[in-house]
Amino acid sequence: MKAYDTEISDLIDTLMTKDRCNAFNLLQERAKAEDSVYPYWDIFTYLLKKQNAFERSIGIHLIATNTKWDKTQNKFDIDLYLKMCDDTSLVVSRACLQNLEKILINTNYDTNICKKIKEKFNNFDVNLRTETHRNVLKKDMAAILKLIEN
Repeated sequence: MKAYDTEISDLIDTLMTKDRCNAFNLLQERAKAEDSVYPYWDIFTYLLKKQNAFERSIGIHLIATNTKWDKTQNKFDIDLYLKMCDDTSLVVSRACLQNLEKILINTNYDTNICKKIKEKFNNFDVNLRTETHRNVLKKDMAAILKLIEN
């Protein structure tokens, strides 16, 4: 184990407390630079099932960032990830959509992922949202579709 694993474990533990913001930011920065946060992937997936919308959005962000390191274990489940678009919280839905760009880049625009995103968007009923939310979600989806098409 690397010397900083204890530090990362402590940050992961802090994600489950009300002092999670700083821990989240530090984990995000570490995950961008190195694969030391990747071994905690299952915890990030667990966060997607939490009742608290902020915790779900943390899971979304950390999964998206860590797709960069998911080259051999193939833990990323695009179907599970895209289910977060349907979340009742706009914050969670937008986090899901806005992190798709990072996922596309990290997976080198994997054709299966692109296909699944298009399918999800074709079946995503934004009319279940308020008009303001619909417009924001449509804008987010259009930006991702533009990336896929280019």
